[in-house]
Amino acid sequence: MKAWIKRRTYLNWMVSQGVDGILSSPITEKNGKSNLKLYNNFYKMGVPIVFYDRMFYNQEQFDYVIVDNQDAIIQALMHLKENGHENVSIFLSKKGVFTIEERLKGFLKGCELLNIQTRKEWICEDIYPHEKAFDILKMLKDKNNLPSAIIATNNNITKNIVSSSRKLNVKIPDKLSLIGFDDTPENELIDPPLTTIKQPILEIGKIAATALLSRIEDRFAKPMKVVLKAELIKRGSVKNLK
Repeated sequence: MKAWIKRRTYLNWMVSQGVDGILSSPITEKNGKSNLKLYNNFYKMGVPIVFYDRMFYNQEQFDYVIVDNQDAIIQALMHLKENGHENVSIFLSKKGVFTIEERLKGFLKGCELLNIQTRKEWICEDIYPHEKAFDILKMLKDKNNLPSAIIATNNNITKNIVSSSRKLNVKIPDKLSLIGFDDTPENELIDPPLTTIKQPILEIGKIAATALLSRIEDRFAKPMKVVLKAELIKRGSVKNLK
């Protein structure tokens, strides 16, 4: 069953049980299917709704707490540029997902701003299941078309690039630099320790929960729009080419 259909079932059940409010990270499929209509129906019914991590474009009636995903990728590109990288790839997860689409926008914008070269075949989209990263990395290696660095857009893709590079004898960072997305304790234990984009997960949760409580107390207040910055954690997976 599609994820957005499951969500619809759960959301309808929760509302039927009389929940005081909904805290949700909405899903959009690559074909555009989503539960936006359902959320709008709940909004019209007066059900308090706060989105976190993801949102819908051009829907100003909802409160949301998100990360500036475009800026996060631009930070990563700046770090690569400072270390002499001119040929950069991005490995993107499911198309249509708000966070992934924003990270792609950030990549394209950042490459243009920083004069970083990219190629169509280095913009690797819709890597799902995430094990597809192996096939893409192998194809690039076999065609002698590896970039000098890859930016991964979620932790599962990051892990698959690390394991795939070992299988393909593409050593990080000697032959391939890597910046991951989402920082976990294991990133410090990998050899080399991974440079990653760290999202303010605790802050997102705290602010979103506070926003929902505020919305429950005052259903006519101006919607809260919170955009938080991610942090680039610099470790050893980016080689200095200068």
